[in-house]
Amino acid sequence: MATSQSTNEALTANISGAAFNSHNGAKKRLRGVAPSPQAAVAGESSPRKRRSKGGVEGNAKATGRAKKARDRREKARSSKPQPSADKPVTKGERIITLLKRSEGASIAEMMKATGWQAHSVRGFLSATAKRRMGLALVSERSDDGDRRYRIA
Repeated sequence: MATSQSTNEALTANISGAAFNSHNGAKKRLRGVAPSPQAAVAGESSPRKRRSKGGVEGNAKATGRAKKARDRREKARSSKPQPSADKPVTKGERIITLLKRSEGASIAEMMKATGWQAHSVRGFLSATAKRRMGLALVSERSDDGDRRYRIA
């Protein structure tokens, strides 16, 4: 009886030991989830099928998607609208138009025309109009005390 009992204990210890010692089974046991019998034997965490990443079918699909995307880009390039005469007027163009007048424009007028704040209008005048466009701006103090800017 001692031999059969020790044999049973050895088998029980061997089976539970195999489940506990397998890498994935040990993790499951530690989390409080008993591993499945298939996992204990095969050494896997679950009997789920794994998907392959980028197999032959995946490459074919990617190539098809890439071709469709390329076709969409080419179609978009060919159907771009040509610039028309009635394109919207930019805020910079509005300021330049005001500056071209003989009386010029005040900061307040340019702020109203563009919706910009005073420092943005002054920045446009110094950076864009003077430096980038190379316009010669004249700044004059009017009789009412407002400073007026115009293109010379």
